[in-house]
Formats: sequence, structure tokens, C-alpha cells
Amino acid sequence: MSTLCPPESSLKCPYDVEDFHGTSFPGDVKKTVGGVGRNITETVFRLGLNPMFSSVVGSDEFGRWIISQFETMGIDSSNLEVVENQSTAVYSAIHKPDGNLLSAVADMKIFDGMSFDEDKLLKNGIPNLVCFDANIPESYISSILNFCSAKKIPAFFEPTSVPKSGKIFKDKKLFSDLLTTQTLRYISPSRLELESMFNVAKSNGLFDNNDWVDKLIEFNIGSKYRQVFAAATKLLPYIPTIIIKLDKDGALLVQNMEDIDSVLNEGEANSKDHRIEIVVTRKGKGGIR
Repeated sequence: MSTLCPPESSLKCPYDVEDFHGTSFPGDVKKTVGGVGRNITETVFRLGLNPMFSSVVGSDEFGRWIISQFETMGIDSSNLEVVENQSTAVYSAIHKPDGNLLSAVADMKIFDGMSFDEDKLLKNGIPNLVCFDANIPESYISSILNFCSAKKIPAFFEPTSVPKSGKIFKDKKLFSDLLTTQTLRYISPSRLELESMFNVAKSNGLFDNNDWVDKLIEFNIGSKYRQVFAAATKLLPYIPTIIIKLDKDGALLVQNMEDIDSVLNEGEANSKDHRIEIVVTRKGKGGIR
């Protein structure tokens, strides 16, 4: 559920953030089907692919509505479990007229009771990619990464929010193994989520071991890049593709590439579609962009 305040028709918000404390304001209220995982599922479906969505909803009005929306769109909802006596997860957000988030309350307690079911993920065969977000428990995240590592399936992590983004580091041994397995191929944090993930990883000592240092040296990254890029490159030995969401400024892709030649030949095309690409070469054909 999203709440817009003041009304969308206002071109400029006449209030400071401090004005929102301790009172109410007129606005527009909209109810939409959402959730990070569900949004990704719908996007993949609209691209013509056949995603399988696995989650839980409560036995309430919101849960029934979500299931009906899946059926209307034609997306498979057979792995959407209804949990009795539980409330469906609700994200209630307050946005400014320009669309930027002011604040939000996320009631996601229903996900705390989720248990990993390998048979569900394999129901339609071995998937090409497993995408998961940070709303699920740390134990579930560990199970997904172990499953993907055993089956050699690339994984994609969407950090969801600053407080939840550090869940991925809960199992330090499992995360350290990513230096070798490279199971977690992609993450897509916002700038603040990336900073939080970097700080949690640093506090857990993930940048203090020799294997990480050796992997980073291969990237040949200098010290001239901005802080957000530096934080991303430090995580790059563990996660080879990092997509950093920069709000209205677009996104920054930081990626470890095995074959750099095709990227270097894209320079002319990139200038036409307004992309700025920085490529740092290293020994052999690889590089960082």
C-alpha cells in the first residue's frame, strides 16, 4: 500500500520533513500489489519468460486479493502458500509528490516462519537463476545459497532495505565460500544499502583474509574512484555483478568480466544511449566496468 501526501496534483511539497511529525495531512491513498520478489516476478513474466514465484500470504483479504491478481495476470501462483491465522505482509509507504520516499512501515512478520523447500524450487526443473530478497529469514537465505551452490545455479540478491541488507552476511563461513563458488552472482542495492552492506561485511572481517586480498588485486582497481564505487569493488570478489540504484540518477553497474573485448567495442553505442562506462583492464582478457 502506498500513501501519497500531499495530493499528487501538487507540483511542490509545501512542507518540511519536520512538519510531518505528530499530525496528519490530506493526501491520496492507493492500494497496489507489491513486494520486491513479486515485482521482479511480474517484470520477468512481462518480458515473456516463465518465472516461478514462491512465497506466503495470510488467510485475509490482502492474501486473497494478491492471489486473484496473480490469476488475472496469468502468473503461476501454485507455490504461493496461504498461512492460517497470519496477516499478509504489508508495506505502507508515504511518498512526496515527486515520487521520492519519505518514510514507510514494513509489516513482514509472516516471512519469519518460512521454511526452505527444495522440492518447490525444483518442481519445474532446475532454474536458470534464483532471485531472493532480504524479507526472508537468515536461515532461509543460507539454505538458498547452499542449494544454488550444490546445483551450480547463479543467485541474485535484492537487499530490500538498509536494516535488512546485512542479512546476507549472517553466515560468515558460507559467504566466505563465495570467493570460490561465486554462487551469488548479482546484487542490486541502493546507494545506502550498499554502504550498509559494506560496513557489515567490514565489521565481520570479510576484507581481512588473504584470499579476498588476492582476488581484489586481480581487479587492478586504483584509488581514484568515488566512495560508492570503492565500496562496490571491495564486495566484488564475493559478488561479481553489483547493480547500484541511484534514484533519479539511474544505476551504476560494477561487474567483473571474463571477456572484456566485447565491452570495449561498445563505446560508440554507449555514447548514443547516454550511458557512461568506465572500464579498467587487467592481465589477460578480463576487466572491471
